[in-house]
Amino acid sequence: MAASRSSTAARVAPWAGATALVVVAVVLLYLFTGAAATEAFEAPPVTATDIAFGPEDAPVTVIEYSDFQCPFCAEYAKWMTQLREKYGDQVRFVAQHPAPQRALMAIARVGAHFPAYSLASGKVLLAQLSEDEVVRRLPRRLEPALDGRQRTRETLLRELDEVRASGLGFEREEMRHGICAVAVAVTDVDGRAASVAVPMPTARFVEGEEQVAARLLELRDTTEARLRGS
Repeated sequence: MAASRSSTAARVAPWAGATALVVVAVVLLYLFTGAAATEAFEAPPVTATDIAFGPEDAPVTVIEYSDFQCPFCAEYAKWMTQLREKYGDQVRFVAQHPAPQRALMAIARVGAHFPAYSLASGKVLLAQLSEDEVVRRLPRRLEPALDGRQRTRETLLRELDEVRASGLGFEREEMRHGICAVAVAVTDVDGRAASVAVPMPTARFVEGEEQVAARLLELRDTTEARLRGS
């Protein structure tokens, strides 16, 4: 009997020790990460630089902090759209930048490669080239869009004609669900071009597209004037 109990204890001891370590680790994590704290967070005051929808005197103001790379934030954006449609002027929605704990980001993984024709920034740069040069650089078969729709050279060339006419390149959930972008190309005195893009959640993009596009065009004109010394 004594030998049996000793054998059982020997088998249980490692598991008991491991369980104790896990419990201690959880407690320490809870304490040192501030999870045990109950301090209220006070959002900074809304300023003119914040993106806002709804009247300033609305009874309720919702201040949003989100991460462009977070799929849950993309779902959350859909809920915000539904709330705006339901409550109208009773609620004001504000997106503050940057978030207090971490800046909002819309970046790709290091080393990731995306075709230029699928990005707003890539489209405005392609539009700086002649049609013949674009065709020369394009692969024979373009990668399909995120929704599975097949792209063709013909549709892309038509889109680039629109980019040349407006100066704006658009990306409408072509690389990531819930994220859209608009971009402009800025050229220097030697004709070298760089792109400036503004990505944002689709819900906010749809409502603020014209405003963001107008500000980008102003930025392009101001930057090019300074580059030319005028």
